[in-house]
Amino acid sequence: MSQLSYSALDLAVILCKRDLGIQEEMQFLLEFWQTKRGFLEWKYQCNKRRFLQDVQYWICYINDKDGLDAEFITIVKDAQYHTYDMEAADHWNDLDEIDILFKDMYIQMNFFEKKRYIRKSMRQLLKKYHLRKRTAKIVEKMEQYIRFYGFKLIVNRKQISDITKIPLDQPITFRL
Repeated sequence: MSQLSYSALDLAVILCKRDLGIQEEMQFLLEFWQTKRGFLEWKYQCNKRRFLQDVQYWICYINDKDGLDAEFITIVKDAQYHTYDMEAADHWNDLDEIDILFKDMYIQMNFFEKKRYIRKSMRQLLKKYHLRKRTAKIVEKMEQYIRFYGFKLIVNRKQISDITKIPLDQPITFRL
């Protein structure tokens, strides 16, 4: 369940893709914290200040990733000098694109679009992961997100519950 919740990094990635100004970012973050706090990781649900600081940190990191990554080697060497073992893997967080895709769709429908639906084909969803066909693992993950965020799948004006039966090129309407 924690993977389904929004982390500060998830929101930073989504906001960086939108290329908003600082005022729009802060307005969105405050509104998100007030209305959708239950979808945040547990550590942010009761700590607004930490939430805002962590999201802003990740936005700065994404915007100046090259400069900060160059400093990472120095940080590791300093930590080793002070007898603190530090693994690079502990500090690199692989972004799982399917997580971001569904989280971004949810935010887009709730905050940035007037319409409460998004249309995408299964092929468009799979293309994000450089896949050409559905696998059981990817379908299971998609179904998890569909249930967690309460998306309804509509194909040809009919609500569908099984994503595996939808043809790859058939437009799917994701509705809240």
